[in-house]
Amino acid sequence: MTSVRREQIAKSLASKEAREAFVAAHIETAIPFQIRANRLARNLTQKKLGELAGMKQPAIARQETGDGGLPNIETLQRLAAAFDIALIVRFAPFSDLLNWTIEMPSRGHASPSFSGDAGMAEPSVDRTEPSISNTENNLQNVSFVMAEPPKTSASSVLQVPIETHYRPQYPITTEATN
Repeated sequence: MTSVRREQIAKSLASKEAREAFVAAHIETAIPFQIRANRLARNLTQKKLGELAGMKQPAIARQETGDGGLPNIETLQRLAAAFDIALIVRFAPFSDLLNWTIEMPSRGHASPSFSGDAGMAEPSVDRTEPSISNTENNLQNVSFVMAEPPKTSASSVLQVPIETHYRPQYPITTEATN
């Protein structure tokens, strides 16, 4: 069933206009669904979420219905902080969006908070060299992990270990383009 649905959606994205509409529809629906799902998963009222995020209850209601337009990045950061979850905003290939769209109903729209995130319970790996492995789609996945304990600088900014994943989709050059 999932492969049939994936194929149907992929075929519907043949035109640039269809792809743009698909992205817009995803943004307009997925963000409000996620906000509501995360609030309900934590048994929060709109008023309580508003207090945690430094917002008023009507603003939370507008974010959950999409009536107030799309939230800006700062608002999303405040909501993520209130839920104690990460916020990821990135440009991606359409295949990633398609996979996310297909998998989301089975995973649900709510994300576990930091304390309930099973992926954070894994022991940290101390690597200073990149690890390279082939992924299913035969791209290389390169991970660099800087495994140092968090430090606080003189300006009280928390410096945390950084892990980046890079999957090249096309050749990368160092030449400047104008």
